[in-house]
Amino acid sequence: MNLRQITSGLAAVVALTSVATDRANAQGLPVSTLYQLGCIQIETGGYWRVAQNISVNRQIFTAVTYMGGISKPGVYFADRVEMVCGLPGVRGLNLSVAFADNAPYVDNRAQVRLVIYKDGQRSEEKIVRRGELANLAIDLTNTRSLAIGQECVTTSTDSNYCPNLYFMQETLVR
Repeated sequence: MNLRQITSGLAAVVALTSVATDRANAQGLPVSTLYQLGCIQIETGGYWRVAQNISVNRQIFTAVTYMGGISKPGVYFADRVEMVCGLPGVRGLNLSVAFADNAPYVDNRAQVRLVIYKDGQRSEEKIVRRGELANLAIDLTNTRSLAIGQECVTTSTDSNYCPNLYFMQETLVR
């Protein structure tokens, strides 16, 4: 089998997976990721689906979504990025987040606080630093809505910005 056949086969698998996910959503079947819930942006910035390899502490990870600035590749120190999601039948959420090693505004000084709100109440937070993959297992039993926020704790040395956060995992537990 040559490289062209392998590449074509992989592209077909990716396309079929995307079509299957879109079809499952259209048919009202259970979703498996946070992005599929159709969360609402409530502060500056945004939350987007990506399929991008990034380096975290000299290791490759595939980001599935990212949260951060719209016009800049980062978040201004005074801004927050937040979104809120309804949780029909969701009992938990597993998250893995990090900065990309080569992203703008990433140095050893930059820190971002990932904040979790359950039904409007602040419940958990995690500081994300350069070279660290932050993992969270969030219990959502009896929770109707979940908000996730990104706050700039410490900017990078030569700017007033913090880096965007990349999500490698955002798996719902039903």
